[in-house]
Amino acid sequence: MFHYLKGITSCKAAQTGVKRRILSFLLSFVLLFTCLAPGLAYAAGEEIAVGTWEQLLAVANSGSNYSGKTVRLTANITAPSDATWPGIVGFVGTFDGGGYTISGLHMDGVSEAGTGFFATTGSGAILQNLTLADSSFTGVCFVGALVGRAAGSLTVTDVQIKEDVTVTAAYQMGGLIGRLEGTAAITNCSSAASVTATAVNGTAAAGSAGGLIGWVHAGSTANIIGSLYSGTVTCNGTYNHGGLVGTAYGVDGNKTEVSITSS
Repeated sequence: MFHYLKGITSCKAAQTGVKRRILSFLLSFVLLFTCLAPGLAYAAGEEIAVGTWEQLLAVANSGSNYSGKTVRLTANITAPSDATWPGIVGFVGTFDGGGYTISGLHMDGVSEAGTGFFATTGSGAILQNLTLADSSFTGVCFVGALVGRAAGSLTVTDVQIKEDVTVTAAYQMGGLIGRLEGTAAITNCSSAASVTATAVNGTAAAGSAGGLIGWVHAGSTANIIGSLYSGTVTCNGTYNHGGLVGTAYGVDGNKTEVSITSS
């Protein structure tokens, strides 16, 4: 009798083990299918490959800040003509454009959070090897073709903004970055975007329009190396516009530094 029960127990244990292996296999299959499903970026380890509009939109809508991750383009991407770009918010990872171009983005920001391909970035963000073309970014303030509002440390390398990109706001707008609150290293970048300070959504035009950066906040540092602006800055506001930087703002001994080298 004892041996019979022992056999039953062993059999049940074996069956349980098989069930667990089958369940594990099914879970793995579901995860794989989810990663490869249309509209979702495929994640392999710490890297996210993006090659379609649906995958790019999924990156923006994920709610992740991509800390420790690299988002890498694998193809040129053009947004549908009727699409509205939501902006990537709070990005702190690495975005590597791989030398590809994103075009057809249109964003009309209604808040003061930030308006741009990246609406906002946080400390540690690295943006590189990317071209933006045929796009428009409009908001009341903190509007930039690449980044609307950058906080903390930001590194931007080999990014180009083409001449068919427009940046429009009432105040604090730039052909690359709208507002900088921290430290930015901008290397080998160019912008030919049309940057315009004008009344938006009932807010009167104030200014701080720059070819690369609109506003560098008190206590911030911008290091611009080997970068240029070749577009047009139009300021219908009451103060400050510039070819590279609109306003470098310092107050109460909290100085702002802008270093320009070979630009």
